[in-house]
Amino acid sequence: MGFAGLIAAVLVISAVSTRTAAQGAGTTAPPFNVLFIGNSHLFVNNVPQRVRQHLRAGREPIRIQTFARGGAQLSGFTHRADVAAALKSRAWDVVVLQEASATFLSPGGDRRFGQSVGWFRRRLGSNVRIVLYQTWPWRDGSRYFVGRASNTRHMWQAMRRAYATVARQPRVTIAPVGTCWMRSPKRAALYSADGNHASVAGSQLAARIIAATIARNAPAKC
Repeated sequence: MGFAGLIAAVLVISAVSTRTAAQGAGTTAPPFNVLFIGNSHLFVNNVPQRVRQHLRAGREPIRIQTFARGGAQLSGFTHRADVAAALKSRAWDVVVLQEASATFLSPGGDRRFGQSVGWFRRRLGSNVRIVLYQTWPWRDGSRYFVGRASNTRHMWQAMRRAYATVARQPRVTIAPVGTCWMRSPKRAALYSADGNHASVAGSQLAARIIAATIARNAPAKC
């Protein structure tokens, strides 16, 4: 199936691990709960599952829930009853938010991004951390640029500014996937054929940076 066909909402729930908190403790540690909300940059190559695999090395059990719809902007999820219910359904430790790439090329996109993150912040407890999954610009020559007065460099500048601004909100941290992507000497190999989505190598990079940011409670280093 091509990426253009990935328009259905998906819900990925992983409840894993029965390891006790410590040897001889005799009790099971409470789960570490992570909620992912975004679009195809989550479900292509199942990034949440890859993040879980990284987190398992240092913290168990890990419970993941994901809401993702192809091309969706975060603002669209703020009107969904199932998302609002999910926010109340569990004691979330971290909520990972991923904005649509096209948002940063549209009028008012930065404002909508900030408002959406603020909406989630207001509905989460003060002890819940929000991690922004910073994505990357489309590759020059990608069909996604057709009809748009932009290119990779200009798009990345807009994305970087928007993420830096939104990350000033309390309890919000950037997972600098896009920064590490743009600095990588193997950047071309991180893109899939469409010049937008990640290859398996790109998704592995994304998962590693997101997991490290969650574990460090600070932006991960490339």
